[in-house]
Amino acid sequence: MTNQNQQTEIPEGWKLDRKGRLVQESDIDAYDVEMDEFVMKHINKALEIQTMMREFKEEVYADCYAFMELLAEKYDTIVGGKKGGVSFTSFDGKKQIRICVQDRFVLGPELKVAEKLMKECAKDWSSKSEREIKTIIHGLFETDKEGSISVSKIMDFRRKYKNVSEDPRWVKAMEAIDDALRVVGSKTYLNFKERNGEDKYINIPLDIAKL
Repeated sequence: MTNQNQQTEIPEGWKLDRKGRLVQESDIDAYDVEMDEFVMKHINKALEIQTMMREFKEEVYADCYAFMELLAEKYDTIVGGKKGGVSFTSFDGKKQIRICVQDRFVLGPELKVAEKLMKECAKDWSSKSEREIKTIIHGLFETDKEGSISVSKIMDFRRKYKNVSEDPRWVKAMEAIDDALRVVGSKTYLNFKERNGEDKYINIPLDIAKL
């Protein structure tokens, strides 16, 4: 039985086409040969850069955490874990490396309670400002194609409208949202920044789409 994961050995002077068939190079259109050459050249270079960036990322993290341990020794203490953001700034204050930590949330069953209470409030509210929030509330609990409610929309709504009403149902609904938000993990990432002409730190983009 042939192993599907085993790569086909390509003889010199031949290439595999899109269907996995061997085609002699002399039978391939010159334009296809040209396109294949520049695509492979740049893809191979992209893979090299990807490897360099991965190694660079590991080196930066290692240096940052080693420096934090050095500082801990200076003050005769121990830095526990890698939770929480921290910034490292150049001597002239113009360059900065930031380690940022972003928690990942999911929504628990308490959200259904919050939805019921919030919709009860929306049904009873009659002032103009409250009617506007009513529209937002009904859109807030719409689900995506996978049947999920947006965590970011819930968090953003709570931040903006937590204190919009003293209705006991509304207060309880906000408490239910708080209880529904659960941290299930966190993502740590690096930001490289430099000061611009307005003396504000701006990101040094490493995403090719932002260059």
